[in-house]
This record gives sequence, structure tokens and C-alpha cells, in this order.
Amino acid sequence: MIQKVQYPPYQRGLRWLLFTLAGILCFGALLDAIVNALSLVTEGVTYIGTAIIVLSWIVSAPMLRTFVAEWRTKDGQKVRIIRLGDMIKGGLAGVLILLWVPQIIDKPKDDSQKLTQIYTVSGSVFLDGTPLPDAKITLTGVEGEWHSKKNGTFHFQSTDLLSLDSARIIITYTMPSETLYLDTAVAKTNLQALRLHLNSTKTCVVDGHVIEEGSGRPVVGARIVLGEKRGAGETDSIGYFQIIAAGKPDQQVETTVTHEGYTPRTLGVTLSKQLKIPLSRKR
Repeated sequence: MIQKVQYPPYQRGLRWLLFTLAGILCFGALLDAIVNALSLVTEGVTYIGTAIIVLSWIVSAPMLRTFVAEWRTKDGQKVRIIRLGDMIKGGLAGVLILLWVPQIIDKPKDDSQKLTQIYTVSGSVFLDGTPLPDAKITLTGVEGEWHSKKNGTFHFQSTDLLSLDSARIIITYTMPSETLYLDTAVAKTNLQALRLHLNSTKTCVVDGHVIEEGSGRPVVGARIVLGEKRGAGETDSIGYFQIIAAGKPDQQVETTVTHEGYTPRTLGVTLSKQLKIPLSRKR
């Protein structure tokens, strides 16, 4: 009759502690393997790895029966390997599980969850360069409308842009004498910090001469660009230019004057006033 060994309490406690630590380490190794699988195993790796393991598993059975492999144990005995053992099969099954864990976890529960994305649209509206309050803002294909604040800014969010390649933003502003519109297309990746400019139908003439600093000779072919897309033009054979500009008389507009061989110049000009702009040669 086999007697059950009675271990002292401290020895039983120590054994329980060791087994508990071993369980924690094994479980930690399993979690670490899963985390690595999630970060390293792509969909392609899953399919290729699965195909290799399954094919190897299927082909190994007839190959081991045809080509007998011998294995020598520690005590010198020869063992004939005719099939895969449970340990190897279990290991391959574990690899298969780790290969498919990322695909199971990363798979979206439904299509609506996969498509959920919020787009933020923000920016400022200007009229003739001045912040414009209470301008109506709409987007084609998106329900609702928004209005700019007192400082001309606007900010809203929408999920209706998912089916659109780009967003068409329409600005409407009603004045006593007319209604102004702006219709522009904006990429979905560039919907923030927009600067949208409305111009009233009022225009004025900006004209003058561009001359060479020092000599006073006319600069032929100089390009004049009025800021905020108000207009542009070039000087003629006597250095004269005339531009029909969008804006109000006596309004200050940043203007850039360029010509090859001369230093570009940026200055503030007053609309409806004749100008004389000197350019200095590059050194």
C-alpha cells in the first residue's frame, strides 16, 4: 500500500508559491505572444503562414511513412518516427491560433462602425478683406446650415462627408442691394483653417507707373499683383499699368511688384489712387 507523503506546511506553501509564479509567467508569456502577434502579423503573413503549416502537416504524414526517420534517445535507444507527435501538433496549433488572433480582433463588428469618422470644418469668411459676420455656410450633400460669428469665424462637425471625394462649400451673404455667393471645392483633408473671401460687385481702377529707382526709367513688363485675388496686371512699353480691382475706393491693399533683374517689392497701396512704384536692381 502506497502511503501519501505528508509535506510540512512551509513546504506546501512554498510549492504553491512556485506553481503560482509559474502560472503568472506562463500567462504573461501568452499575453506577450498575443501582443507581438497583433503588432507584427499582417493579413498576408496570416494567410501565408497558415498555408505553410497546413501543407506541412498534410505532407508530413505520407513522407514519414515512406522515409522512416530515426531518433536516438538519451539512453541510446533508437526510435523510429512514423508520425507527428502530440507535442508537435499542439505547437503547430498554437502557432495557427496566434496567426489568426490579429485578424479576429481587428475585424470590425459591422460596416457602420468601420465607416464612422467625424470631419471638422472651420475657418473665416471675409468681405473685401474684412471679417464677415452672419454669412450662411452650407455644404453640398450635407444637411444643415451654419453662420459665421461676429469675427467672421465658423466651426462645425459632420459625418455626412464620408461618401464625398471633396466638399463643396457655398457661402451666401445678403446685402441691402445684392446677394453675394461663393461656391468653392475643398479637399476633405483640408477642411480646417479655411480663409474664404467674398468680393462685392463694387470695383475701382488702380493705375500708375513702375520706374527704376535712381534713374527714373520705366520698367517694362513688371507684374503687379493686388492681394487677396483682387486683380493683377503688367506694365506696358512706358511702364504704365491699369488694373480693374475688386474693392472699395480708398481701401488699403497689399500689393506685390516683381520683375526679373529687380528686387521684388511688397507695399500697401490705396485703391483708386494713381501710383508710382520704384524698383531697385538686384546686385
